[in-house]
This record gives sequence, C-alpha cells and structure tokens, in this order.
Amino acid sequence: MQTIIKKMLRPIYDRPFCDHLRKWLGIRPPVFLRPLRTMEAISDLFPWRVDDTWETQYELMNLPSLLIPDKAEVDNVTVITYDSGGNEISRNIIELNPFESKKILIRNLLKGATGQGTFGCFHSADSLGEIQKAGCHLVDRQYVSYSWKDDTFFNYAHGNIYGLSKLATENKVRSLVPMRRKTQAYRPQLRFDDCDNFELIYSNPAEKPLELLVRLFDDNWNEIERRCSLIPSRGLEVLSFDNNSRELVLVENQSQIGLCRPIIFKHYESFFDVFHG
Repeated sequence: MQTIIKKMLRPIYDRPFCDHLRKWLGIRPPVFLRPLRTMEAISDLFPWRVDDTWETQYELMNLPSLLIPDKAEVDNVTVITYDSGGNEISRNIIELNPFESKKILIRNLLKGATGQGTFGCFHSADSLGEIQKAGCHLVDRQYVSYSWKDDTFFNYAHGNIYGLSKLATENKVRSLVPMRRKTQAYRPQLRFDDCDNFELIYSNPAEKPLELLVRLFDDNWNEIERRCSLIPSRGLEVLSFDNNSRELVLVENQSQIGLCRPIIFKHYESFFDVFHG
C-alpha cells in the first residue's frame, strides 16, 4: 500500500520546487538540488592547482552542438575561477564554434594568482530552450587534467558532483548542494598504503562554510590520525599526508553534505595519480 501511495504522489513531489522545499524545511534534502529555473546551466566545482610545480588544464567542448547537432550553434561558456577562500578571481567568456573544443590552461584565467582554488563552467546557447523542453539541464562535469609544470603529460580526473548553477542572463551563481542537519560519513573506496604520500582535496559547493572531519585508519580500522577543517563556500582544502610507514590505509570523512568525495592525489617515486574516491 505504501508503495502504491508513493507512486501516486511521485508526480507531485518529484519536482525541483520540492527539492528546495525539503532543503528549507530540513526534511531529507536530496544530495543535490535541481535548479528552480530550467534554463540554468549546471557545473561541477572543479579544483585547480597552479604554482611553480603544478599546471591545471580543462578541455571545453561545445556541448549544445553535440546534443542538438542539427542546430550547430555557437556556445558561449562563462568560466568563473575562485581562490581557496572562495573569493571570485575572474570571469571569462569563451566562445566555441559548433562542435569545437578548446584546451584551457587555467593559469591564463587567474590574473597572476597561484596556489589552489576552484572553478566552474556554464554553457549558453539558443538551443537551451529545446534541451529544457526535454526536462534536462546542460551540465559541464568533464575531465580536469593536472601536470607537474615541466612534464609533457597530464593526468585526468572527471567531475565529482553537481555543484553550482547559473542563468546566462544573470551574474548570480547558485549552490545546488544543500546542508543536512545530521553529519554524513563518506569512505573513499580504495586503500592508501601503496604510496609514499597522498593528498585529499575537498571543495565546498554549499552556500555556507563546511565543517569537515577527516579520520585516517590502519588496516583494522584503528584510528591513527584526524584532521579538522572549515572550508569556505566555493573554496577548498588540500590535506597532505606522509605515508612512508604505510600505516595509513583507510580514510573516512564527515560533513553535512551528502556526497563529500575528495579528489585524491597519490604520489609515487616518479609519477602521480589523480582520481576521486
């Protein structure tokens, strides 16, 4: 009987407005919110790292022309960069011809800033109207590539979670990740005892600062170390761990967002690997 009632009510509650209502009321909010306006473009909140050691690169693609090839439209992408404190650094509009892709070196968008931070990419084209009629949003969550500055090759990691939304006609950027009343635990599905050192990068796509607790365990789930952080909205935290002893094996993080997955850098003798847990 309960299943039948859920099926009957689903067309009513399975709407973006109800996502936001559940967030406002604090009643089992979803992992991410669907935008209230169908024309809003969505982007992950991607980490960047740029300094004397690191380069970050992103490949923009004309997504509207791939989705609706008959239209073959120009895609105007707004790329917004933030520093590690969540402060906006720059906005750049990059024009993509039909079916075009461009490799963007994030360093060139930062106005001389270095260190770590985040960025988002928001697409805009006339065909967005057709996409929204199908009940869809245009989402950019592609691969970010990282390289040691003097290296020839880049390592790739794709987006983590829908983070932000923006309407092409407005400057305001909205968060799609609600805070929850109860702390949520997340455990990356891998081991960390195969490398000398590693880094966990956590970004905060929520509207408010994010309290984060990271716990590290041995192979028997005995706690070895813990770190606490307060991450500003749209900022990020880079946590580095020396693991020459191979004592750190498993990781758990706790926060008030539903899917707090880190970007993981594992460092080996002559190379590094990057992925999300």
